[in-house]
Amino acid sequence: MENFYITDVLDMFDIDKINEYNQEFLNAYPDSWKPFVTKENFSEYLSEMKKARSGEAEDKVKEIFYWFIEDDKIIGSGSIRLNPEIDEYCRIYSGHVFYQIVPSKRGKGYGTLLCHLLLEKMNEMGYEEAIISCYDTNKSSIQIITANGGKLLEIVNGDGTKEGKEKKTLRYKINIKESLINFDNLNNQNIIRNEKNDNMG
Repeated sequence: MENFYITDVLDMFDIDKINEYNQEFLNAYPDSWKPFVTKENFSEYLSEMKKARSGEAEDKVKEIFYWFIEDDKIIGSGSIRLNPEIDEYCRIYSGHVFYQIVPSKRGKGYGTLLCHLLLEKMNEMGYEEAIISCYDTNKSSIQIITANGGKLLEIVNGDGTKEGKEKKTLRYKINIKESLINFDNLNNQNIIRNEKNDNMG
């Protein structure tokens, strides 16, 4: 059986595994996707990840980044924002959780699992609730969030940018302990989840 887990990006130094992850996206989006970490900028990337978790960015939001691993291969990435409420944009349009799955693994339930693992981390940190936002058109993210117990809080006009003022953002709240219990119950019943895109912001 496959072994799935998330690991802190500051504990992952295997650039070959990261390059494989990058190649997945480059193959799928050759004209639009740019790797955020490469062998050439690896030291700078680690420095930026350290700054992100200490809230040194302009918005002061503290964010911890993770790699999502299947056996020995990176199949996704995610993050937990520790204090999204400190920045108005982040509070409304981002929330606590970000994740994405490599294109070849989408539609297989990995997004639901990654979201669950991030919620487990939040539980370990002492959080009781999580806020997650997504576009109303992102059906896969809606399914992932609701599969993890998300309850719709509100629908917000726009996405915080001039270009996205016609969009609608859905804000969900998750009771973390309830989510973890329900997820384990569903998993024990071998209920299979199916998402189409497995990515959100």
